[in-house]
Amino acid sequence: MSPAVIISVIAGVSLGVTVVVLLIRGSYLLGKLVNRVENQDAKIDNLGTRIDRVTTAVNELRADIQQTNEAIHQTNRILVGLANHTHDADGRTVFTVPQ
Repeated sequence: MSPAVIISVIAGVSLGVTVVVLLIRGSYLLGKLVNRVENQDAKIDNLGTRIDRVTTAVNELRADIQQTNEAIHQTNRILVGLANHTHDADGRTVFTVPQ
């Protein structure tokens, strides 16, 4: 064999080894990328669940606020009735509650 042929064979083997190493590295990096995508999908699903819980909590708070506002309104009507009371001829208290 001539030196040129030997050099060509060595270059071919080197090229083959380089291609194999690059393919292995590429598949490793692709696996990491797929894993990252799956992790991000799981995080997105988790965020969706958390957002649903927050939305539920906000709706419950709104309902509580509405009930509190109604109780305040009723209390205010009672206070106005107490403030606007009068006494009839027999001395009984008469409360005037506005509608």
